[in-house]
Parts: sequence; structure tokens; C-alpha cells
Amino acid sequence: MPHKFEIGVKAVIRNAEKNKILFLTSKDNHNEEILTFPGGRMETGESLLETLKRELMEELSYNGEVNIKRLLSANPRKFNLENGCGLMLITVLVDLNIDVVNIEKEHLRYFWLRMENLKGEVPIYIEGAKLDNVEYLEAARLALEIK
Repeated sequence: MPHKFEIGVKAVIRNAEKNKILFLTSKDNHNEEILTFPGGRMETGESLLETLKRELMEELSYNGEVNIKRLLSANPRKFNLENGCGLMLITVLVDLNIDVVNIEKEHLRYFWLRMENLKGEVPIYIEGAKLDNVEYLEAARLALEIK
């Protein structure tokens, strides 16, 4: 029996110098502050680019140009979402001309992290916020290696 998936898209955003990655924080199901990337689920009829533009507007109030530089990963994440589907999570590298980060209410704060912040294995803690997602860590490292 084939599995049904929803598609989630996360933007791994680099700064203009291509030496930092933007992480946002939010609360998980255990009320812990976790590090994540901006993004969300694709709505019916949306393209990947349209999803990214909508999510960046919703989460960062960003309404500028969005250029997908490269696919970083595409992996099934979990099954049994509220609708019984699985989630296929796609992470893409995006270079944005963004000087000021305005996070919306679903996120608590943001960090621009360098490679030295991303050394070691998960979990990694940044000012009390936890990065425990191996896929996010690998995507951030890869994005910082790409020139």
C-alpha cells in the first residue's frame, strides 16, 4: 500500500558573505527551545518556490527576491501527522539579501551561526536553545561549504 506524504520545505539561509546560517528558535512538544530553519508545509497547488516565498513572508516578514541555489536534502521525516500522512522534508540553500531579521510570533529568537558553532554531534546548544536534528546540522554544514 503506497504511503501518502505532505511536503515540508525549509530554507537554509546564508548571509551575504556566505559564512553564517540563519536559525530560528521555537518551542517543541516538551516546551524546550529548539533551533530550526524557516519554512513549512506546501499548500495544495503551490510550487516549492511559492511555498518558500509564503513561509518567508509569514515567518520573517521578508518580501524580497528568493533564489533557490541548491537542494540540500529530501528525506521522509515522520508518519502519522494529524491527517495520517507522512512528511517529506526538503531543505534548500537560499541566499537572501536580508539585513534585518523580523521574526513573527511562532518563533522566539534568531541566530546567525558560523561553522565553528556547528562542530560536534547533536545535540548542540546555543544560548540554551537545542539543535538536535541531524539533518538540519548536516544541511547547515553543507551550505557553509558551498561557495
